[in-house]
This record gives sequence, structure tokens and C-alpha cells, in this order.
Amino acid sequence: MKNTKNTRLIICSLALIAGFSGCSKNDENSTNKEAEKNAVPNLTDALSQKNQAQVAVSVLPKGDTKIPLEQYTELSDGNDVMYAYYALNAKPIDYEAFLSSYTRTRTIVDFASINNEKDEFEEYRKIKDAFKKQDQLKVLIPKIDQKVEAAKNDRYKKILMLPNLQPYDFNTKTFSDKSFTSESSLRIGNNFSNNITLTNAENFKDFKVEDESKAREIETGRSAGKLQMMVYIYLQDAGSDSNQTRTVKAQVMKVSLQNKEGVELYSQ
Repeated sequence: MKNTKNTRLIICSLALIAGFSGCSKNDENSTNKEAEKNAVPNLTDALSQKNQAQVAVSVLPKGDTKIPLEQYTELSDGNDVMYAYYALNAKPIDYEAFLSSYTRTRTIVDFASINNEKDEFEEYRKIKDAFKKQDQLKVLIPKIDQKVEAAKNDRYKKILMLPNLQPYDFNTKTFSDKSFTSESSLRIGNNFSNNITLTNAENFKDFKVEDESKAREIETGRSAGKLQMMVYIYLQDAGSDSNQTRTVKAQVMKVSLQNKEGVELYSQ
């Protein structure tokens, strides 16, 4: 009888211990869940990749909409982009890389003018003698520095380009341009080492034209390939993409759709 009582006592004690143990584990789980609920989320984890990109764009410097269009200077080729890249980037200029990628090709609209363009650095690239090449580089460095310095105060630019308009949409009364997307990137001429990324291009992809006579005029020019577009931009920042391409980020300020004579048909 005594053994039976002891056995019951042991079982009860074990049950009591197990009960306390279980309760302690439940409290721990509950505490962990509460901590997870109240934890401040990591910014990188909380934002999607797209939102992170939007945040990155939002902190870039913005252009002044009050600047007259007459003060925008032409960005005519990839060399201009290269000067802007070094003007906006804190990295030191790689002069040899600069000179090796310098070209005289202009925009696709002005491609025919290449034969009249003078490449001021062509002689440098023709030199075979390493010492003579180094001597010539010393002569050219001040010229490059001067143009890069000037580019720091020349951030309002305009680009003449060919539009990529789609046929007129009668339901929405718009022309859409496939050139303007969230990932719009412009390479001017054949200088593939430098490009421009338009940070707000998507805002300009749809041209709302409700006036039928104006829409007809634009559609006639579009279907005949007789339109051009002047894009006004503000250079915001510079860096390198995953392919080590020198990239200048730019904000679109205005888009002017024109005929080949430069007469504006639509703007936004």
C-alpha cells in the first residue's frame, strides 16, 4: 500500500513538472511572436525591388521647371554623355579609357554630319610610341579637365531623337511611345560605353491628343516616318551599371513632338 502511494506521488509530481515545463514553453513562443509583431522591419526587407528603385529616384536632385527652354544646350553625342558622367561622378577621370572610347558619331538624327566632324583626339589614338603617347596625354589632360568642369554647370540638356510612336488609339485618344518606359535608356551615336537612363520616362509615354485634326496630322507624320522629338532633360547623377557602362541619370522635363521642319505638333 505504501508503494502504491509513493508511485502515485511520483506520477503526480512528474505531471506537475511537465505542466510547468509546458507552460514555460508556451510563454516563450508567445513572447517570440509578440516580439516579431512589434519588431521594426528592415528597410531593405520591407521594400520591393521596384519600391527601392522609386526611393532611389526620389532622393535624386530635381530640375527647375522655370528654366527657359532656350537655356537648354544640345546633347549631341556620346562624348557629351561621357563629359557629364565625369562631371557628376566623384570618381577620378580615367583619361586613357576616356580617350579610347571617344568617338565622333553624333545622334541618329544627325548621323550624316559625322563626315564633317573633327575628332580632336584621333591623333592621340594613332600614336604607337608609348613615350610619345604619354607626352601627348599630358597635353590633352587640361583640355579634358576644362570640358568636364564646364559640364558641371551645364545640366539642362536637350536631345533630338526619332520617336517610337504607336498608331493612334481611338479609345483612349492617345499616341503611346515605346521609348518611354520605367527602364528607358538612351545610347547616343555608337559610343556604347556611355548612356543616359531616364528616371521618370514612364510619365511621358502617353500623348493625349483629343483634337481630331491634330491627331490626324500627327498620325500622317507618324505613318510616313516624318516626325522627330526634342526631349528636354536635367542631368541628376552618374554611376556605372552592372555591365560597367558609364550611365548618367536624367529627369525628363519636357517632350516636344515635331515635324521634320522642327514645328511643334504636341508637347507635354
